[in-house]
Amino acid sequence: MRHVWPLGLALLAGAVTGSALIAVPAAAVSGGAPAADGSYGFVAKIVMDGRACTGALINREWAITAASCFPENPQGGTPARATTVTVGRTNLAGTTGHVARVRNLVVRTDRNLALAQLDTLIPDVTPIPLATALPETGASVRVAGYGRTATEWVPDQLRTAAFSVASTAATTLAITGDNGVDTCKGDAGGPAFTETGGQPQLVGISSTSWHHGCLAVTETRQGSTETRVDDLADWIRQITYATDISLTGNRVARVQNGSAYLKDGDAAWSLQWEGHGSPVTKVRVDGSRVGVLLANGDLWVKDDAVPGLGWLSEHDAITDFALSGQRIAVVGNGIVYLKDGNLQGNWTTPWEGQGGPVTKVRVDGSRIGVLVTGNVVWVRDDAEPALGWTAEADATTAFDLAGNRIGIVQAGQCLVKIGNLQGTWTDLGQ
Repeated sequence: MRHVWPLGLALLAGAVTGSALIAVPAAAVSGGAPAADGSYGFVAKIVMDGRACTGALINREWAITAASCFPENPQGGTPARATTVTVGRTNLAGTTGHVARVRNLVVRTDRNLALAQLDTLIPDVTPIPLATALPETGASVRVAGYGRTATEWVPDQLRTAAFSVASTAATTLAITGDNGVDTCKGDAGGPAFTETGGQPQLVGISSTSWHHGCLAVTETRQGSTETRVDDLADWIRQITYATDISLTGNRVARVQNGSAYLKDGDAAWSLQWEGHGSPVTKVRVDGSRVGVLLANGDLWVKDDAVPGLGWLSEHDAITDFALSGQRIAVVGNGIVYLKDGNLQGNWTTPWEGQGGPVTKVRVDGSRIGVLVTGNVVWVRDDAEPALGWTAEADATTAFDLAGNRIGIVQAGQCLVKIGNLQGTWTDLGQ
């Protein structure tokens, strides 16, 4: 086995004994050069209650690092120790950049890797993109870290050094430092990246090392192991990208990594539904109500105007739903169900498949619309009950309702009807 010492966590205060060097995870670049001001701003200094690691900003809200930096959180979640991330500040004695708290961890199960969700967006530090291919053996990569050096226990300056790829495996790559350098304690989670045309691309994060050349280490063997990230683009996108959004007034709700979040006005995002049991697939918000559709087909709705009720299980076996004021419309087994009024009220069935099974439902004010198999849109206006259901358009791939307007997508074109259900369509073009 090539490496026997985990890179470990750098201790922020006091002398470190020889046994501590081996017993805890982490490392810093032993012979690296200080990074120039303004360069590599995506590299993060991660501090958790007296310990430290390195990481990298991968988008405005997430940093990537080593899971071994969080031994108390093997399953992820809220950090057991208060944790901060500093980015855009290669000299920690300065005041540039940003300091954010970590509010959530997502741990990868097949390798030493964790994603850290920040409690604030980082607007002006360019994240590092993931490489799309693994560098070949012998290729040059650069490693950056805030860990120990050959002469300092806890340096304030980011250091970087050139390494060469020695070998690759399914989830790791082994690298050897040029000119005898190695990674040290405090470098765990630090980025290893290629630089093509001056543009960095992340290929790995520091995991283990022999700590060759690091202060108080006499080991003569050399080499570091990086956790691969080039093959994780889809997994990272699933966790860090929003997959659904809903708006009402000054409220916005989103789905991300199977959980639902709500932003009310200028307030910070708040977790509304934790999707660990069954992930959220759709979120809708209208007025004071918030609804979530889970992957298992369960629909839950709450009304913030009636906080004592909390979340109520409204229906199961649901494939689509919509909210509008005091109305909830759902699709189950091709049938539409409608509840008007109290969340604990009764359901009616305004559509029972008379024009075909329903695939999507929309509701706004007194109107309810359905898209049925065969791509026909039907709309009913309860303010004009004599009209009943009206077939509005065929060959429709998407539709929506807003007040007295109906919008559809038909043959790639956007059309809108304003006013009476029996009115004419206006082609909005593209």
